Amino acid sequence: FGSVAFNEGPNEFTLTVTSNIAQPARLTYRFTLDTTPPVVEFTSITTGEAFGTNTISFNGQLDERDVTIAYRDPETGEDVSFVTTARQFQIPFFAFPDGYHSMEFTFTAEVGNATRKIVNFQVDTVAPPLAIVSPAAVRHPFTNILEAEVDNALAEIHGYTAAGAFV
Repeated sequence: FGSVAFNEGPNEFTLTVTSNIAQPARLTYRFTLDTTPPVVEFTSITTGEAFGTNTISFNGQLDERDVTIAYRDPETGEDVSFVTTARQFQIPFFAFPDGYHSMEFTFTAEVGNATRKIVNFQVDTVAPPLAIVSPAAVRHPFTNILEAEVDNALAEIHGYTAAGAFV
């Protein structure tokens, strides 16, 4: 048949064969050419994001159906994969300890084209320690309110917290 260039996406061609007595036979062939990996967009998480909760889910959208999603379960350490027939995906909640984490996902189209995505994020569920050492203050019972008297409108407040915490 020689070389024929086909387009990405749906294609169709018809073969016609004619016998010695001019009897034609036709065959139409339809197929989809897919040479591009799936386009993946996470909708529930952005890489570099920080969370104040340890239960994180990974949801998103795909540009095609019948994509196999593979990842390692962070709680069990087992490899997991499933096929989504929709253009959306929902990967269940996982419980992560405080700290920095990476999740790697592979999205493979039916014909084998794959997209690898790594999502980096931070979980921080513990408030930093905070103490005021000057001026001396009195804590109100059952609250986080400290009260002190100062005699200078420009008085400085001194204290400490965890490294990297915002005050």
